[in-house]
Amino acid sequence: MFVMGLLIFGCDREIVDVDSVGSDALMEEGLDTFEGLDGTGVSQEVDSVIESGFDWYNHPDRFEEDYVYTFTDLPLGGNLEKTPWSGDYWAKNKGGISYRWQTDERFTYTSYTEDELKMMSSEEISLLSPAEKYDILVEHYDYPLNTRALASGNTNEAAWAGYCHGWAPAAHRYEEPKPMTLTNGDGIEIPFGSSDIKALLTYFEGEVANSTFVGHDWSSTIYSLGSTCFSAEILDPACHDSNPAAFHVVLTNRIGVMGEGFNMDVDKGYEKWNQPVYAYRSQILTTRPPSGQSADETVVEYIMETEVHWAMEIHPMWEPVLLTEHQNSESKTYTYSIEVDKDGEIIGGQWLTPTQQGGYANIQQVWNYFVTLDENGDDQPDLNEDEVNANTSRYFEIPDYLWYQDEISIEYDFEPLAGPYDILSTTSSSRELLLGYFGALQDLIED
Repeated sequence: MFVMGLLIFGCDREIVDVDSVGSDALMEEGLDTFEGLDGTGVSQEVDSVIESGFDWYNHPDRFEEDYVYTFTDLPLGGNLEKTPWSGDYWAKNKGGISYRWQTDERFTYTSYTEDELKMMSSEEISLLSPAEKYDILVEHYDYPLNTRALASGNTNEAAWAGYCHGWAPAAHRYEEPKPMTLTNGDGIEIPFGSSDIKALLTYFEGEVANSTFVGHDWSSTIYSLGSTCFSAEILDPACHDSNPAAFHVVLTNRIGVMGEGFNMDVDKGYEKWNQPVYAYRSQILTTRPPSGQSADETVVEYIMETEVHWAMEIHPMWEPVLLTEHQNSESKTYTYSIEVDKDGEIIGGQWLTPTQQGGYANIQQVWNYFVTLDENGDDQPDLNEDEVNANTSRYFEIPDYLWYQDEISIEYDFEPLAGPYDILSTTSSSRELLLGYFGALQDLIED
């Protein structure tokens, strides 16, 4: 079993309008340039840099070593009993969990003393940020958690940067919080909305539980499949994984067989868009003989279409959202081949797009089509490299990587801090103190 390397986490994406010279040619005319050889409407005689088989980054063993690989034993659909709840990703350009979301106050450094808080109404305290409320709950009126949250972001951060790498596992793991009011040891009542508690659970999973320091035997291990795309080049190996066969094995085993969720960066570009996956539906579109690009020992290819569902982020809300109109979800449909050996075991696959002639083309074939496109007949390519990449990318939905993290217990003793900056640094001792400081989080989770 393998653990995840360094990933850049984030939570939002931009929609880019691509200037796509000749981009309609594929849908209008099909891949006429490659028409022919095996009845698929696409030539198989093209060089490919995309391997069908599992590589080190894309082997399902990175998730679990005893998954079922027999294609016919894997269910074509599955749905988790517990739907992940929608929640905010707490953007860093708003101050993360220091954001006073009910009044839209960002990077507010004004803090209240114990005496001032005792003079405030419960309604006024309810408007503070999730981090401030937690600091007050544990009677730290120097606000160490709020200080840490403020220091972790700034107004110039990209809009997509935040803590969805904490929200995604938290939404899977914990029941959706309900509003509650707790009273601290000094008699101050602190009302927590559902999203206040979601924010703290999100921060715990994303910033506390997954410590990478050696010696933190309490930390959560993260498992991943696929590597991280940092470029706009569709033939960059990191930008066309995860391998679709590995994706299918993980999806069908985790959700269809085991009834367990996982998380997925659903954006194939460099921005990170981590979502908690909870359902899928697959269908076999057709079968075909192995192609020249199939993995060795392939005897048949299944052409699959799979719709995958995940929960989406929403703006913070006071009340729970599951089973209401405010719960948000999204789905995408992925088309790919599954390559099977003589024993019926899944050994590889390719991401595909349908062609006008009724066949299916992989990434390399579509890229070759656009790189040689010459609609005006001047013997010069119509598209430059950026346009070839952008146009090819339009025809494929590809998850960037899949991942999940082990659960760690939140039932441990609260440890007070000596000062407001004890948890501000990125040292091992500071992370240990941060874990102890979150010991009161269990008071906010209902059985």
